[in-house]
Amino acid sequence: MRATQIILLAFYLISCGDNPKPTEIFEKIDANNLLFTVARIDTINQRVFVVIDSVMIDDIDKIKTIIKQVDDSYEFQYDLNVSLFSNIKYVGYKDEFEDKGVLSAKEFFQNYLGEYNRHTKTYWAYPALPTKKVKYIFD
Repeated sequence: MRATQIILLAFYLISCGDNPKPTEIFEKIDANNLLFTVARIDTINQRVFVVIDSVMIDDIDKIKTIIKQVDDSYEFQYDLNVSLFSNIKYVGYKDEFEDKGVLSAKEFFQNYLGEYNRHTKTYWAYPALPTKKVKYIFD
C-alpha cells in the first residue's frame, strides 16, 4: 500500500512539473484563433495578457468574443482580468518595464489597448480619448 502511495505521489510531482509558471510568457501563436493570441498568464494576479489587432479595440462584439473565449479557457479561483495589447513585446506590467528601463510609460500606454475585469464586468478601452467611449459594462 505504501509503495503505491509513493508511486502515485511521484507521478503527481512529475505531472506538476509541466505546469506553466505563474507568469509564463507564451511565444507560440495559435494559428487557429484569428482574434487574439494568449501571450502571458499571471495566475497569482489572475490575469491573462492577450495580443489583438488594435483596430478591434472598439469592436465590442469581438472584444466580448475574446473575453468569453479566455474566460472559458482559464479558470481562476477568484477573478479573471484580461489585458489587451497590440504586440507581444509590450505585454506585461508597466512597472516591470520601468524597472528595467527598456520602455517608456508613454510607449507602454500607446500599446496597452484595454482591460476587462470579470468581477465588475467592466471593459476599459485605451488609450482614453475625449472622442470615444472608454468604459463598457458587460452583462
